[in-house]
Amino acid sequence: MSTPPNDGSPQWGSPAEGHNDAAANPYPATPGGKYGTDAYNPNAYGGPVQEPAKYGKLKQFTLLSFGLYVLSAIISLVPMFTGEAEEVAREQLANQDLGGMSVDEVLSVSMAVAWAIILVPLVIAIGLYLLVYFGLKNNKNWARVLGIVMAIIGILLTAGTLLFNLGALATVFGLVTLVVTVAWLAVTVYWLVLAFNDENVQYLQQFNRSA
Repeated sequence: MSTPPNDGSPQWGSPAEGHNDAAANPYPATPGGKYGTDAYNPNAYGGPVQEPAKYGKLKQFTLLSFGLYVLSAIISLVPMFTGEAEEVAREQLANQDLGGMSVDEVLSVSMAVAWAIILVPLVIAIGLYLLVYFGLKNNKNWARVLGIVMAIIGILLTAGTLLFNLGALATVFGLVTLVVTVAWLAVTVYWLVLAFNDENVQYLQQFNRSA
C-alpha cells in the first residue's frame, strides 16, 4: 500500500509555480503604460489642444490674402490718380445731353461718386480683414466664421467681375490686374480649405467650451 501524500510537502509541483508573476503583478502592463494604464497623454481628460501647424498657416494666409487685396485695390486706383479715368469720362460725356449742366460739373460729381464707390468698400474690407486676423490671433471661432463668409462673398464677386470685364484684360494694365486677382483667388480658396480643416476647428472649439 502506498504511503499517502504528506500534507507538509507539496506534491505534483508547488501551487504557486507558474503563478508568481500574476500574483506579484495583478495589473498587467500595457504598451506605453504601467499597471494597466495608458501612456501619459497631455491632451487626455479634456486637456488643452496644442495649436496645430495648420492654424498658423491659417493666420499667415489671412495676411497674405489681405496684402493681395490691398495691392489689387491700389492697382485699381492708378487710373484715378493718373487722370486716365477722368479723360475717359470726359470723352463719354462730350456727346451726351447733360440737361443744361456743363461737362465739368457732371464730371466733378461723377468722380466724387467714383471715389466713394472705390474707397468706402476698401475701408470696410480692410477693417474686416484686421478683425478676422486679430480674432484668429486670439483664438476666436467667430473670426473663422466671419472670414469664411467674407471669402465666399469675395470669390463670387471677383469671379463675376472678371467675367464681365474680359475685354479690359487685353491691355498691360489689365494683365497685371488679372495676375494679382488670380493670385488672390488662389490664396483665398486655400484659406477656406484651412478654415474648414478639422484640426483647426477642434482647436478653436476648446476655447468656446471654456468661455
